[in-house]
Amino acid sequence: PQFSCNGNIRLYKYTKSMSFGRHIDESNATMRGDTQVTILIYLSTCQGGATRFYHNDKQQRKGRRRVQEQSFAFAPQAGSILWHVHGDQLCLEHEADPVTDGIKYVLRTDLIF
Repeated sequence: PQFSCNGNIRLYKYTKSMSFGRHIDESNATMRGDTQVTILIYLSTCQGGATRFYHNDKQQRKGRRRVQEQSFAFAPQAGSILWHVHGDQLCLEHEADPVTDGIKYVLRTDLIF
């Protein structure tokens, strides 16, 4: 199958104490197809600022959270790439933990199929 990168490339900058709340990445329609995969390219290393994913199901998304949720985190390291599928059916809920020291720079784009 043919695919390409979304031309909408974003640069994120997180300084000390900055975070990004819990969410899912939605799929978006473009002229070349629908976005289906998030690509994060980490340009710096910092303390904190991990991208944290939560194991969840549709009932949890409707507000009925479990008492103890399982999560896993990807710590930002300069030169590393994190990709994950997105869209309401496949995307895991995730967030960016607060940066505790340094600056976190991330480039983001999406794969289009």
